[in-house]
Amino acid sequence: MKKNKENLEKLIKGWTKINPPGLKYFLDVIVPEYYPRMRKSISTIEFADRVFSEFVRLTYVREDGMVQCCTCKKRFHRTVIQNGHYKKRSAYKYRFSMDNCHPQCETCNVFLSGNYREYYLFMVDKYGEEKERSIREDNTTKKLLDYDLIEDCVNRHGFIKEKKQRLIDNQSIAEY
Repeated sequence: MKKNKENLEKLIKGWTKINPPGLKYFLDVIVPEYYPRMRKSISTIEFADRVFSEFVRLTYVREDGMVQCCTCKKRFHRTVIQNGHYKKRSAYKYRFSMDNCHPQCETCNVFLSGNYREYYLFMVDKYGEEKERSIREDNTTKKLLDYDLIEDCVNRHGFIKEKKQRLIDNQSIAEY
């Protein structure tokens, strides 16, 4: 844990040098919110992954707090569903793309390694064969900069807070 704290302090020094928009908000709000859940090493991309995964889950959530798995079509609570990637996360160009990321249950995402056959059918139904093929066959690379990742986190965090509050409000109304 001590090494994690040192790593985080080192990262923060690096972030202040690049000074992206919303850095103060990122340091004051986003880092404390996601840092307790971080294990071993800490990097900007790990913070961005956490924020983006929550963003994807909340984008597809229904008013009752349930999300449908894109591959097996079963419904799960938003806290159980995961962010599934059609093209693997190692393809940085599509790592944070909404066209590549959709909610998946743990069984499909982890145990069935993405349930690729069903994911393919989902992608063809949703985007068409041309778009699916272009995503699948695109091998261009993209460098992810801390500056852009922090800016994206700040932009998405506002939506996350708003959507969570709306879900809480809907839940309290349903209890009456």
